Amino acid sequence: MAFLTRCYAHVVGALVLLLIAGYPALDLLGLDETILAIHFIPMVLLAFGTAVVYVNGALLVGLKRPLAGFSPTRCFAR
Repeated sequence: MAFLTRCYAHVVGALVLLLIAGYPALDLLGLDETILAIHFIPMVLLAFGTAVVYVNGALLVGLKRPLAGFSPTRCFAR
């Protein structure tokens, strides 16, 4: 159980780090009025969702259920 908590804590930690330090980093780089800055929050949320899907798949495969980890890929494959 500690392994699961640690995996999801890394994902949430990366989300919080991006949300807190993202805009100041864009300001330092001079990108505060660009499309990247306008779409920064949706981009961070998409990255968070992707990371959660990757962690879910890796954990299911790591827990000796390989078919459960790859079933979404199987559903959309032709």
